[in-house]
Amino acid sequence: MGIPTLHAKILFYSKTLGVSFDQTLTLGRQNLYVSKKEVRRYLRRFTNDDFIAENEFIYDAYSEPLFKNLGANLIDSMDNSTYEGATAVHDLNQPITENMKNQYTAIVDGGTCEHVFNFPAAVKNCMQMLRVGGHFISFTAADNMCGHGFYQFSPELFFRIFSYDNGFDIKLMAMHAGDGSKDSTNVYTVKDPDDVKTRVEFESKKGLCLIVVAEKIKDTELFLNHPQQSDYSRVWSDKDTETTTSSADNVSAIRALYKRKIPLRIRNIIYGIYHRIRYRKTDYRGFAKVHKKFVDKLDF
Repeated sequence: MGIPTLHAKILFYSKTLGVSFDQTLTLGRQNLYVSKKEVRRYLRRFTNDDFIAENEFIYDAYSEPLFKNLGANLIDSMDNSTYEGATAVHDLNQPITENMKNQYTAIVDGGTCEHVFNFPAAVKNCMQMLRVGGHFISFTAADNMCGHGFYQFSPELFFRIFSYDNGFDIKLMAMHAGDGSKDSTNVYTVKDPDDVKTRVEFESKKGLCLIVVAEKIKDTELFLNHPQQSDYSRVWSDKDTETTTSSADNVSAIRALYKRKIPLRIRNIIYGIYHRIRYRKTDYRGFAKVHKKFVDKLDF
């Protein structure tokens, strides 16, 4: 786990979204893969300051100097053991204790939650440890990282978790390709599938990283209703039951007729054309195949 150059840039950018790092918790003690020179550049760009608050910038050492320059007065780290010197030892598979709740203005997951088997418990712990007005920031595996951890995640999951009903508001949902070692790597904001009324899907030959910045806007009981994928929720909606049922019957009849009348070879050609249209590339070279209306390039 560590913070490469691009993710450091995003952390500084997140200050413009209202993130306070005053009381920071990192999940795992994060290694630092960014230079003092780069930090000074981000300070100038995003805070109009170039004063380095901490000079101990050692490549592949730990990230406390970075967070001091982000404005942290307290920097805790949580892990399941003390082998990397974490200040708080806790297994994120298990619920946190009452005295750990509402403690932090920022919780940064630089690649931990995908390694925790009980992910719902882990993310709930993070939500509870934040103060109202605090932010959860995550850099996590999205695609083509099979075997890296237990899980790879989609934007849809985090849109449904960090919802208003659960007391949160998404400030940034974005993705990039590669390991984040270059701050010139393109980052693309991702639209909510519930807003665009369809699945937002990506195809890439490179590893994709998902970026989440979510603000806690109120204290509330979490997950009174389990998150559901938005397209299924629309189908299951009570007010649409009658329409959905008749529509489903019509669609099934059309599909049956289509398969009966159109030869498989022709159907494959039609599907290939549909696939190219749905996942057509625009200027996302080196990123992923994705419909252009679902993403926007982040200029920051």
